[in-house]
Amino acid sequence: MKVTIITVCYNSVKTIEKTIQSVQLQAYEDLEYIIIDGGSTDGTLDIIDAYKNDVSLCISEPDNGIYDAMNKGIRHATGDIIGIINSDDWYEADTVRRVAAYFKGNEVDVVYGKILVVDTRGVVKAPDERPLNTLWYQMAAPHPSVFIKRNIYEKYGLFDTRYKISADYELLLRLYSKGVRFGFMNRVMAYFRSGGACDIHRKLGKEEGYEIAFRYIGACENREMIFPLLNREKQWFNFEIRIVQDPFFMQELLYKYFNSDIDEIVIFGTGEWGKRCCRALQNSNIEVAFFVDNRAQEYQKIDGKTVKTTSGLKYLEQYILVAVKDSEDIVRQLDELDMKKYVTIERLLDSSLNRVGNICK
Repeated sequence: MKVTIITVCYNSVKTIEKTIQSVQLQAYEDLEYIIIDGGSTDGTLDIIDAYKNDVSLCISEPDNGIYDAMNKGIRHATGDIIGIINSDDWYEADTVRRVAAYFKGNEVDVVYGKILVVDTRGVVKAPDERPLNTLWYQMAAPHPSVFIKRNIYEKYGLFDTRYKISADYELLLRLYSKGVRFGFMNRVMAYFRSGGACDIHRKLGKEEGYEIAFRYIGACENREMIFPLLNREKQWFNFEIRIVQDPFFMQELLYKYFNSDIDEIVIFGTGEWGKRCCRALQNSNIEVAFFVDNRAQEYQKIDGKTVKTTSGLKYLEQYILVAVKDSEDIVRQLDELDMKKYVTIERLLDSSLNRVGNICK
């Protein structure tokens, strides 16, 4: 089976050589490599030229965004299988050969596997694995690891360029909703460098993602179960945006919930929601005294605030905001200590939806 690999790029001089080298080192003979450049001016084309013997086709011209460039590459592809690896990312050695073998040995139209995420400090992390049936409400197939038969693109269409951040999610959910056969390879296939468009434009990406998910939810056999989960995640997202944009919104929720104009609070949890709540209160009239965390020995300070262990919880006089989405264990812990003045971030979310009255535990 002939395999086409596509790389789209624009002013990628710092990263594209590693991408090209990872394709160059693939142990597969019948390989076509297409690079679609958006008209780079930073030396990217010089690097591509240095590897011209390994590149089947390079097109450099202005385009209408990353997905327009990907569609251009797909239209020029002649392989039976098409994989897309962006100029920030790179393949694990022998990925293409193993993918081709998987296609030959299984009746599938789309193959995907695992990726490793590399942050700006070079730290490599394995993201949480997500079952494919969660694709109805989240990206369960990491795009750098995805390979699709060319005839599937011909039958079901290319990337929808109306979406600027999440067209890869739309494509996969479209195929999944049509009953296209997916296959999973339980191995690392690619490395994804964080800090790209999805990170920079996270809000837009989330908004597009929810629009796409609701667009296809009608095709989900388990939609009666999935729809509430999807709707709940969207509520969390809207709540996050609201507290970021309006710091006094959280203050008002806390005032209303505790039926008191409190001036100080302790945040239980140092994860994303803990940090988010701390920043949301920075410009309000409520001071964050410090953080509390069950793993406090791992931290010193978060956003300039001290992180304390839970050993002194029962002596706390301040109000507590439990800023953890899955807070059952923490609530049980506080209840066992007979703590009264606390509220979970989920209860504040529900309060903002007028589902919970002014009830203080």
